[in-house]
Amino acid sequence: MQSMVFQVSAKTARLIGRENISDVDGAIIELVKNGYDADAECVYVKYINPYNEVPKTLTLAEINKYFKTNMNLVKNNYFVREGIYVLDDAKKGNIQELEKYLHSISKIIVLDNGSGMSKEILESAWMNIGTDNKEVNIYSPKKKRIKTGAKGIGRFALDKLSLCTQVFTKCEQEQVYKWEIDWTQFDDVKLLNQVHAKLEEYNGSFEDIIHRYLQEDFDLIKDIDWSTGTLILLSPVREFWDEKLYIKVNNNLKNINPLGSVDRFDIIVRNEKFPMLNYRSERDGISRENYDYFIEAEFDGKGNVEITLDRNEIDISKKSIQIEYSPTDIETYELVEFWEREAFLREHYNRTDFDGKNQFKYTLSEILENNDEEVDRYNSVGPFSVKMYYLKNQKSTVEIIKDFKSRKRKQLLKNFSGIKIYRDSFKVRPYGDEGQFFDWINLSGRVQKSPAAASHESGNWRVSPNQIIGSVSIGRMKNPRLEDNANREGMSSNREYDCFIEIIQGILEKFEYDRQYALREYAAWERGKRKAHIDKAQQIYEEVMKEREKEKEEQKGQKTQEDSNGSSSEGANKFTEEDLKDAIVTLGKEKENKTSTEQLMMVLSAAGVMAQTFAHEITRIGTELGSRGQHIKESINRILNYEPYSGDEDFDPYYLLDELNSTDELLAEWVNLIMDSVKQDNFESKLVQLKDFLVHIADIWQPLLDKKFITIQPIEVEGDVAISLPEIDLHLILNNFILNSAYYLEEANGERLINFYVYEDEKRVYLEMKNNGPELDECYIQNPDETLNARESSKEGGTGLGLWIAREATIRNAGELHVIPIKDGYMLKAAWTK
Repeated sequence: MQSMVFQVSAKTARLIGRENISDVDGAIIELVKNGYDADAECVYVKYINPYNEVPKTLTLAEINKYFKTNMNLVKNNYFVREGIYVLDDAKKGNIQELEKYLHSISKIIVLDNGSGMSKEILESAWMNIGTDNKEVNIYSPKKKRIKTGAKGIGRFALDKLSLCTQVFTKCEQEQVYKWEIDWTQFDDVKLLNQVHAKLEEYNGSFEDIIHRYLQEDFDLIKDIDWSTGTLILLSPVREFWDEKLYIKVNNNLKNINPLGSVDRFDIIVRNEKFPMLNYRSERDGISRENYDYFIEAEFDGKGNVEITLDRNEIDISKKSIQIEYSPTDIETYELVEFWEREAFLREHYNRTDFDGKNQFKYTLSEILENNDEEVDRYNSVGPFSVKMYYLKNQKSTVEIIKDFKSRKRKQLLKNFSGIKIYRDSFKVRPYGDEGQFFDWINLSGRVQKSPAAASHESGNWRVSPNQIIGSVSIGRMKNPRLEDNANREGMSSNREYDCFIEIIQGILEKFEYDRQYALREYAAWERGKRKAHIDKAQQIYEEVMKEREKEKEEQKGQKTQEDSNGSSSEGANKFTEEDLKDAIVTLGKEKENKTSTEQLMMVLSAAGVMAQTFAHEITRIGTELGSRGQHIKESINRILNYEPYSGDEDFDPYYLLDELNSTDELLAEWVNLIMDSVKQDNFESKLVQLKDFLVHIADIWQPLLDKKFITIQPIEVEGDVAISLPEIDLHLILNNFILNSAYYLEEANGERLINFYVYEDEKRVYLEMKNNGPELDECYIQNPDETLNARESSKEGGTGLGLWIAREATIRNAGELHVIPIKDGYMLKAAWTK
């Protein structure tokens, strides 16, 4: 019987490597991970890439520096104009040769001071694709780090980045070895055992090699022990790197270890093309003045969660606050009364508890609000810990909230926002990185479902992903079921992963409740003060009116002089002159706002009445607008016997008619839209099929929106959703949203889209309205619903009435309307109780 063995093609080996390391930033991370696994304290990365594309022009200085030995490439691709070499687009015959040369003069250096590799390791583990070395030897030799790699294919990162690679490595008690490979061999041979690398002893110290390649940059790392380590030289590179790609890699490296990690692992990045992207990692955490909350949580894998909250948002030292009812009516209130409320008598919620750490212990059932029977499947996730910083970057108008410097917070959020996952203190990509996994816990979705402000009396506040910096620490040994995908882009989406996310969301809910606790109480207390102030003004008003009536009665002789004197004296002494002034201002301001709103509503109402009164005439005008141009054109055709016009082009009637038709079409569509809204039966409450109504609205609006290159996308409705209300109110909601969208979408680049999405649950009907225009103005991020107030607008000269009308139309039909902050657009969400 013949014995047979498998053979591996070179192509297969390369495909396995490239599927596992799919992009260049992943390849750089892989090389940095190798340094971490080798106990390095420092990794140095340098990009020497003079060009990020084929240059359009070359100066004499550039030619002398980079092309002195390859002048033929310059002559064949460039021509001289005014002393500058300009790329000749007409030739392009040798452009591939030019690109190849530019890649050859580019190089990437990756250096670490880890334990290095011995000759035996180079010959066995390093040259063994898919080695189990890191699975067998789990811990690093000195620092006892749990090694991050386990698949044995990290060396394919070298192939991803370069055509050729040189590796200089030095371990204890051995000399320097140089390993070298030409990756293009994989293109020329069939079997993997036909690919060869070169290994040789290298004369000279490892530090001398570092000096040679780093030159003056050595000063940056001179205080580090370089007796052992590895230097990798990647050249020629495989592709051009643009600024965007460098930034992406930098952002990944910035978060490669958790903030505040005690295990020293410095990363230094040098970039010759873009020196502003030079970078050195920070080991320090976030100082206390730069966060509002610090959340630490430990899940023990046995059904218990311990949460520690460091509260730093409320200024408990503040003695009093002021409430301005008018410029001349400002009241001061002592906060001791606020802190004596019943809510602050509970354990962990006294006044002093709101500036410092408080520890809470929960069972998993309390975190998840599940039955004890379901807990076992969550325990299978294994123990893990969470550290998160919540920090606002916009100052609050709530007087009991501490002041802070927003500039530093904005910088922190720019560099570190998002929640990252770290396995054994090393980052698991791409969680928390820019892209689809930035919000892997679905914080945005939670905000959309519950958009209430933290001070809302009944709604649940939810933290947004751009307000939090955090890390979740797992371990290869502690959490074996949270394993990486084969391509190292995320973890396997299994049952344990889903449970893992649910536990983190449960921890966040405890924090969100805690933050809302004091702010909701403060809002209720302040509302009480404002109501008491208005009640007092109303009381004064009523007393004064009674006195006026009594004076009138006295003049008519209906009261005795004694009674009159007694009542006047009582009224005069009861309120001070200041009280009377404040009452007048308060009631006057309230009446002014009410009058102003009523006037605006009267104007709008009058316009609607006019449209209804002249409905027949306006509809006829709309019809004529759509046809008069054709009638005139036909008349001219007959006069000219259907011959082309041959006179002065300035008086060409056909050109003028085309302009007239275009204007008439626009006016006719606008008239049809207005008249559709004010039909008499639209004012009566009836059952409205939302899909049919939205399609109808879209059909009316689309011709107008076409003029602005805006598209209403197909209506999305889950099921047969209907709601009982007057159609006029739906017109008000939808028309004002579309009008608002049309204004802001003029600023949008690319497609301009409006979306409507309808769905329902057991209690409510929901309507989501979105556009892909500008995001919510930054000044409204903390309180998005402010934009729904009358006279509140970010438009230049805007009245803010449109969205206020939309909200009023929603509220009077037992509904509510909220602004939902989203990325790359604007969203309103209406909800009606069934």
